[in-house]
Amino acid sequence: PLWYVAFGQPRQRVFADLADAKPIFTLADGSPISTEQNLAPRALLLTALMRSTHADLFIHGTGGGLYDKVTEQWWQAWRGESLSPATVISADVHLPFDAPLADAADLRRAVWFAHHLPHNIDRHLPDESNQTEFQSRKATILQAMADTTNRQERGTLFGKLKQLNAEMTERWPQLLKQAERDVKRQRVGMANRKAARRRDWFFGLYPHAALAELAELIGARLSAAGERVRMKP
Repeated sequence: PLWYVAFGQPRQRVFADLADAKPIFTLADGSPISTEQNLAPRALLLTALMRSTHADLFIHGTGGGLYDKVTEQWWQAWRGESLSPATVISADVHLPFDAPLADAADLRRAVWFAHHLPHNIDRHLPDESNQTEFQSRKATILQAMADTTNRQERGTLFGKLKQLNAEMTERWPQLLKQAERDVKRQRVGMANRKAARRRDWFFGLYPHAALAELAELIGARLSAAGERVRMKP
């Protein structure tokens, strides 16, 4: 929450580069700057002025509630004064997008299954009469591999196992195609989720029912808080 200011130049935002063990301040283009150079607060100054002179209680969202802890430390160090108390009030209301959504765990599961399937397709075969034959042949090969310690024999059996897996994937290619489609769908779902989870869409885009429900929930919480205050001795 800082500006970099220099004579005769537009002010620039300051960023923290966390790539190394010791963070450094940089400009947007990555140019490092010293903390001894001309730095000025951004929103810190505005909220500090409000909290120091015009507010008995300052209400923040989740972002402001986090960064304003820096404001308190900075103001105390500079002015030797404490600011008025601050609290956080926030609510998450998301637009009802009719699109597939996914998170990182969904994608990991889909990628794992697409890798797992070609080697274990016998576990996921459709309910067809000839699937038992493939499963029985694979069980026989696996048992033979477990019963021998001869490396050459195990190598031969492993080759047969790979060939059998290949036969099954050729017989049921739709299973692999479905797994590949699922990976793509989860990737799209993750991209959709980033947009769908945003909380800064224009309020006019939200359905009236969603805003009415939010107002009702807020009213219920405030009423409950008021009851608790009244019940205190």
